[in-house]
Amino acid sequence: MNILLINPPNIPYSEHELLIEPIDIISLATYLKEKKNNVKFLDMDCKKLSCDDLSEYICSSFMPDIAIISYDYHIPLHTQKALEHIANITAVLKLNNIKTIMIGKTVTYNPKIIDEINFDIGIIGEVENTIINILDEPKNINDIDGIVFKKNDKVIIKQSNKDKFDFNKLPIDDRDLVNLNDYIDVRSILSSRGCINKCDFCPTYNYWGAWRGKSAENVVKEIE
Repeated sequence: MNILLINPPNIPYSEHELLIEPIDIISLATYLKEKKNNVKFLDMDCKKLSCDDLSEYICSSFMPDIAIISYDYHIPLHTQKALEHIANITAVLKLNNIKTIMIGKTVTYNPKIIDEINFDIGIIGEVENTIINILDEPKNINDIDGIVFKKNDKVIIKQSNKDKFDFNKLPIDDRDLVNLNDYIDVRSILSSRGCINKCDFCPTYNYWGAWRGKSAENVVKEIE
């Protein structure tokens, strides 16, 4: 399966001095690649691309079956205005018969945003377990937890998947998915998820759950 992961534009585009490689999306892309998918990543913010550029990219370079759009996932760099551009991106993808999936905290806490953006599926909460269930054809969408979708113009919200992903099963992030010269000269590693506290007002615990860390061995392997 061809999967395109998209970091949407943050117009006016983010300044280069603020650009770190989007390690959260790279991590997900690496995981999907390990599952025998043909994966590419497009950083529309870094490359200063518009929806018109997206049309040209998917027609000439890579025609995906599914596009995953990330907004406020691990690293919150985008402003609220980026949602307008995500709606336009989704429209372009649908014109090309590409299924669209939105991930991140915004769709998790406001799943009815599907009315504004019109993506096909939104993932509520942690992505890995749920995305594999979505890609597991021909599984019935009604049997998948942790998603929002529309059926006969009615918004269907399925409760979040409570099974937390084993963080240590993630492969080392494949930074060859991006051109690191596009970003500042600082590398990042995601070594943990969640929090030891359970504050009601904080999206970290409510999104990721209790604190989970990568083993010291896996962190050292990635550094090496």
